[in-house]
Amino acid sequence: MLIAMMVQAAVPNAAGFDHPWLRIGRSPALSGPSEEVVVVRTTVGDVAGRHPIDRLRLIRRNRGGGHVATHTFLTDSRACPAAARLPADVEAMPMPHAVSPDSPTDIVLDGVGYSVTVEASYGDMGGLTTFESNLDTPLAAWVDTRLAALAPCWKPA
Repeated sequence: MLIAMMVQAAVPNAAGFDHPWLRIGRSPALSGPSEEVVVVRTTVGDVAGRHPIDRLRLIRRNRGGGHVATHTFLTDSRACPAAARLPADVEAMPMPHAVSPDSPTDIVLDGVGYSVTVEASYGDMGGLTTFESNLDTPLAAWVDTRLAALAPCWKPA
């Protein structure tokens, strides 16, 4: 057990990002860089002064020429004002409307896939909810705005 804890502590980039409260993703359908931001909530400080912070990890994958290059970056809500605003930004995120199979929809074969997975609830009953869309949607604009605001904050892992 002690060895397992030591191994996990030695890998800070992976450890602690297993249970995020928020995932933001953007991925081109054919080629180009895809990005996924994972946000976890933790607490820092001593017993008398504990307060929450959000830790963020960006994984950027560049695809092209049959190769994939992966780069990882980190920041947190203490160092990045855009990260500190994420809880309020999520509460203001535009929500899609549910549609039935009878609703007309366009089939999109190209473009950019946007996704947000967030903790949501009906009263006290919580769980994860995922929203996905393509270009030219309110969700795409929301994701692009968040990624642009976070861009100056990232430091290589």
